[in-house]
Amino acid sequence: MKKFPLILGIVGLVILLLWWGNKSYEHKPEEHHHHHDHEEEESVFPFSEDAEAEANIEIKSATPQKLKVTLSKGGWIQVHPDRVAHVTAPFDSKAESVLKKVGDIVKTDEPLAILFSPNQLDNVKAYNATQEVEQLSLKEFERESQLFQLGLSTKQDLEAKRSAYKQAQLAREHAENINGDHDNKLTLKAPFDGTIIERHLAVGEWVKPSETLFVVADLETLWVEFPLFPSEVDIVKPNSKITIKGQEATLLTILPTLEGQLALKAIALVPNKGLTPGEYVDIDIIVREPETKVAVERTAIFDLEGKPHVFVKKEGGFEAREVTLGEEDPSYVEVVAGLDPDEKYASKNGFRVKADMGKEDVEHDD
Repeated sequence: MKKFPLILGIVGLVILLLWWGNKSYEHKPEEHHHHHDHEEEESVFPFSEDAEAEANIEIKSATPQKLKVTLSKGGWIQVHPDRVAHVTAPFDSKAESVLKKVGDIVKTDEPLAILFSPNQLDNVKAYNATQEVEQLSLKEFERESQLFQLGLSTKQDLEAKRSAYKQAQLAREHAENINGDHDNKLTLKAPFDGTIIERHLAVGEWVKPSETLFVVADLETLWVEFPLFPSEVDIVKPNSKITIKGQEATLLTILPTLEGQLALKAIALVPNKGLTPGEYVDIDIIVREPETKVAVERTAIFDLEGKPHVFVKKEGGFEAREVTLGEEDPSYVEVVAGLDPDEKYASKNGFRVKADMGKEDVEHDD
């Protein structure tokens, strides 16, 4: 009989615990369901189609993209050194007429000036001398080309020999114009199609063979030169694609600078479409072209509470969707997580949605 009150107390405690657990279990689904409804209600921000049209919001689908990952550099536009000619007189001469001025566009063999040389016999001897110089320059250039192919010469030495040969060839061609000319007149001619970028000759002026009278340059194709750090050579290679002012070009070569090894010099040929020699330009070097499964335009990414978001198009408005970003290029950014392929999103002018969301938050705070 003494144990009966103890047994009765234990049974009562068990019944009380079972009752309490059952009440808690009954309320838990109801609370969870309420929380879910709150999230659903807040996830879509109302934004009518009329407001969307008024704000010029562009809607696009998240699609795969081939990105162009770039390295940005700055460089200088220059005249191609192989397409610049310094026109000289092969003999001591006097300018009788000057036919071209700076800025004139000329064709190959178009007359630039008429010179008078008083001693025809000396001219003939000088012409023979120019032939010998041309032949010697050609041999030196061919020898330097062989050394360069064997890795025993530099690009700068090769270009110097090439330039010397071209100058000797030009001098011989000028001399050839007056060989056998009885009135001792010499016609200076344009060596190739180009533009007169310098003129150092006036009517009546006496000139010597060492003086440059005209500089003719082919401005149709320019080259761009920009520095590279040695560490960047691992990702930037010859034949890499580059972009300058929307124009695509190909990297020709990478050379050490004459000043030392702290930087390298990269060179690329660029079609002249609105470029000016001496101009400083921004350069984008394409270093990789990865394929992505989902990408959006860069203008679609907005920072909300310190995290990247995309405004996903929903019925009646937009959902501010947090996303995880991957690689990017100047136009697109990869979405690693948070957005499914073909989902619609605000690609442009999404800031209008963000602004309206900010206004609503302020009104709620008030």
